[in-house]
Amino acid sequence: MMRILILSDGKPGHFKKSEAVAKAIQLCRPAEVEWLDITLRWHGFHSILKRWFNWKGSLPSPKWLPWFYNMPGSPQMRPDLIVSSGGKTCIANAWLASCMHCPNVFIGDTRGLSPDLFDHILTLDTSNQGDPRYVIGIPPTTIDPQELREAAEDYFDERPQADRDVRYWSLLLGGNTNCGAFVYSRRDWEQLADAVAELAERHGIRWLITTSRRTGRTAESVFRHKRLQPYIEDLYLYGKDDRKIFNAFLACSDAVFCTEDSGTMLTESVASARPVFSIRPRQSRLSRPLENMLNFYVQQRRIKRLNIADVHTVSIEDVTTGFNPGSRRDLHALGSRLLEGLQRAA
Repeated sequence: MMRILILSDGKPGHFKKSEAVAKAIQLCRPAEVEWLDITLRWHGFHSILKRWFNWKGSLPSPKWLPWFYNMPGSPQMRPDLIVSSGGKTCIANAWLASCMHCPNVFIGDTRGLSPDLFDHILTLDTSNQGDPRYVIGIPPTTIDPQELREAAEDYFDERPQADRDVRYWSLLLGGNTNCGAFVYSRRDWEQLADAVAELAERHGIRWLITTSRRTGRTAESVFRHKRLQPYIEDLYLYGKDDRKIFNAFLACSDAVFCTEDSGTMLTESVASARPVFSIRPRQSRLSRPLENMLNFYVQQRRIKRLNIADVHTVSIEDVTTGFNPGSRRDLHALGSRLLEGLQRAA
């Protein structure tokens, strides 16, 4: 049985991608997974280690890892493959792979670390097209069609008052980012709320809305206002509701609207194979990885991008045409490609 070691920096958006890579491989062959939590003790170590790694191409024994990283211990098994996502895990990924003489996969931007240190890099950056180390495509996700169907059935079973024949659209709300790249004003939230009401009136749909940890009280107060109650089937408030409804909302929806500040929510929305509209506020600044991701999704016809002021213009034709939804085959194909590449490199 294949042994996969996943390095995690504790960020859900990162370990979900790593988990999806492991799941892709498990679709193709039996494999067991071990998780190792690992975080840099000091952010400056990243630059120091990166320069050393790019210069030397190798590092000392893994016994030195605890000097640079907080980690609970050494891996319990000798892995056949190391997988990680998130820039702060890429050096540990390459270090352990070099010391343990096993192949490795990294998901995302290596932040200047030589690509020669990885067997496969999963990225949306098409500038590396043609290099066999790079797998260009949509970030992997564990969203599963069968699980979505079951989530929808469970949701309606628990809400007998909900009409299964009504068309539902979902709205996934992020919020302000710490770096100031995305800033939502009260005017932005109110304009989006106006669009929610207008689209429901015009198209006869009802909304499934979820907030997230960044959404904040201003947005919550706007969407809890009684004027919106006739148009909202369900409003999930992060931190105030212990239900697990994200998959259910995706499964029940004919269309998904998601704010652009959350790459994870966008990726999982795309993986649901629903038409997805991404929404950006007036004040927004895209990082290079996020811009690459959005551009790739647009090129693949997985999303349509909207300014927050234009959400109210969406028509039924916009929802039903111009999209190329993904499928479960994407994950199986990823697993096959990774295994084939690793076998050739062996």
